[in-house]
Amino acid sequence: MDEDLMLMFVGRHHQDVIELDAFWRSHHGGSLSSTVRSLTTNKNLQHALLICANPNQQDAPEKPHDPALIHRDVNRLEGMLRMTFTSTPSGESVSPAVLDMILRRNPKGIQQLALYFETATGNKLDETIRKSSLDDMTKKIAVHAVRTAWDLTYRDIMSLKDVISKSGREEDLAIRVVRAHWYPVHWEQIQASWMGINQQTFKDKVMKLPKGLFRDLIMAITGPST
Repeated sequence: MDEDLMLMFVGRHHQDVIELDAFWRSHHGGSLSSTVRSLTTNKNLQHALLICANPNQQDAPEKPHDPALIHRDVNRLEGMLRMTFTSTPSGESVSPAVLDMILRRNPKGIQQLALYFETATGNKLDETIRKSSLDDMTKKIAVHAVRTAWDLTYRDIMSLKDVISKSGREEDLAIRVVRAHWYPVHWEQIQASWMGINQQTFKDKVMKLPKGLFRDLIMAITGPST
């Protein structure tokens, strides 16, 4: 459930969130963010959903970027991602602070943050987060947000690779494939790029999974081998 909530809301288009929130308020009362936050007990995911499921907590797509503020946050991120403690010396909690610096920005702002970070450190922001000492959920949220802003195709390839590498996750893999194939052009790009990155087709990889309903479903969606 936690990972489904993360995939559903983190990186979602700002206008989608506005419309979802308006629909939820008109049909169910109360805010969308309050409702989805109640579906998890993970504090850092709750913090992320407070931002991502509430359009008023994120920068609007047209908001200009302040280079000085981006440089400041790059310096803060660089220090926090090297830490092995959950709090800074000043007592600030690291995970919520990292999520705030990323999730409250619009996609172009996240791109700029990632670009400035790589220029300053020589390391990609998503990989630095992934290798940091942050808790697993915070890492998943932050990496997903950065990759969504930077390269949707690469984001989804890495998401599929992550779940396909773990035994017993065929249902989760099927859910991700079904979601991706709703957008035919994007799904074609995922399969083409998968071949370029992994030197084999996605379907050939799926064929090695245990036989069963979910594998059959994914095979049917993927189409003929090339």
